[in-house]
Amino acid sequence: MSTVSHPSSLHLFADMLARVGAACRVLMDEGVLPKNADLSRVVVELPRDPSHGDMATNAAMVLAKDAKAKPRDLAEALAIKLRADDLVARVDVAGPGFINLVLKPAAWANALRAVLRDADAYGRVTIGAGEKVNVEYVSANPTGPMHVGHCRGAVFGDALASLLAFAGYDVTRGAIYGDKNIKVTAAENTHYPDHGHDGAQHHLSLSYRFETPDRVVVFSGDTAASDEVIALAKGADVLVHEVIHEEHTRALFTKKFAEQGRSPEEAQRVLKAVLAIHTSVEQVGKIAAAAGVKTVVLNHFVPGFDPTMTDDMWADGVRKNFPGKVIVGRDLMEVD
Repeated sequence: MSTVSHPSSLHLFADMLARVGAACRVLMDEGVLPKNADLSRVVVELPRDPSHGDMATNAAMVLAKDAKAKPRDLAEALAIKLRADDLVARVDVAGPGFINLVLKPAAWANALRAVLRDADAYGRVTIGAGEKVNVEYVSANPTGPMHVGHCRGAVFGDALASLLAFAGYDVTRGAIYGDKNIKVTAAENTHYPDHGHDGAQHHLSLSYRFETPDRVVVFSGDTAASDEVIALAKGADVLVHEVIHEEHTRALFTKKFAEQGRSPEEAQRVLKAVLAIHTSVEQVGKIAAAAGVKTVVLNHFVPGFDPTMTDDMWADGVRKNFPGKVIVGRDLMEVD
C-alpha cells in the first residue's frame, strides 16, 4: 500500500494541510486524481462541531469534479491514505464527503515542542521568497489636530509590515512624514551586502524622497547601485547621490596598502568590499537617466581625500550616461 510522505515541521494546521496534499498526490500517482487537480482549493480547518474531531478537510468535496467521482467515494479513498499517517488516530467520512480527522496525542506534543523550540520564530514561513515590499504608513501631522485615524494608520501599517516580514518578504517600513509643506518617503537601498541580512539581524540603509510644493529632492544615502533608488527618484527635480571613482580608488588602495607593508591580496579583498557597497560615477549617470531626474548632485565621495581629483573627473563619468545637469557637491553649498 502506498504511504504518505511526511512534510517538514510546520505549525499544526499547515502541517496537516501538507499531509492532506501529499495524500492527494499519492492518488494522482495512482490515477484516482488527475495530475492537474487544483489543490489550492483544499483547506484544513476546525470542524464546526468539536465532537466531530480535531480538524476537517474539504479535499474530496472540491476535487470530486476533477476526479469525475462522487465526493464520498473520493473521500473514502483519501481516508485510506490519511489513516496511514503517523499523526492521525482516526479518519471519518461524514455527509456527502467531508473528512474529519482526530489526531494522536503525539501530534499535540510535537506541536508544543515546536512552539518551545522556535519561540518567536514559530509559524514563520518563506512564501515571500525575499521579494521586496515597501509598506508606507502615515505619521501624525504636527500642524493639525491628532485624531484616531493617525493611531489606526500607524498600528495597521506596522502590523502589516511585521506580518509580511514574518511570511518571508523583505520589508522596508516606509514610515512617512507629511504635513502641508512636505512629504517624506523612505525606501531601503542596497548599501549592505545580502540586503542587510546578517543572521538574525537586518541592517537598514535608507534613501529618502522629499516632496515640497516647488520641487522634489531625493537623497540616495550610502548605497550600491540600486533599483530601489531609481524607483524612489522617478521624476525628481534633484537627485543627491553618493559616488565612488573606481579607477582612483583602486590606485589609492594599491599605493596605501603597499606603503603599509600589507599584501596585494589583502588590498584587493578590501577594495572589492568597498566597491561592492558604493555607486560608480557611471552607475550614478545610469540611475539618474533611468529615474528621469533633472539634476544630479554628487556627494559622499570615495576617495574623499585624493587631492588629484578634480570636479570634472567626478562629473565626466556621470555625463557618459546622463544628459542633465551635474553638480559636484561641496559642504554648505546651496543648490537652486
